[in-house]
Amino acid sequence: MDTIPKKLSILFAISLLFVSAVFAGPFGIEMGMTLEQLKLIGVNPVPIRDANGRYRITPKKQHSDFNFYAVDISPNYGVYVILAISKDIPISSSGIELRNKCYEIQKKLKQYLWLKSNL
Repeated sequence: MDTIPKKLSILFAISLLFVSAVFAGPFGIEMGMTLEQLKLIGVNPVPIRDANGRYRITPKKQHSDFNFYAVDISPNYGVYVILAISKDIPISSSGIELRNKCYEIQKKLKQYLWLKSNL
């Protein structure tokens, strides 16, 4: 993978970290859920070696653009970070494909939040 596409893919993954942390509901996981609650809903949390409090999960509500999910869980506060890593995104030197993918996911999140707030 070229350096620019690799850097843009990493940037995309990092931006999704923050988006996912704020808008957890689309993956079927809410902030504050405990490890036991995650087990009960069947996301199969597995501790990630050398990452204290981080668990790889398989959410019930997955997005086709992502292939890795993890959560950070505090004993006192429950889930406080949800991480979703995207599949590789082939891009041109301009990076327009990556920007378009970010806008597409952002639009879906806004629609989800609008629906959730208007139910």
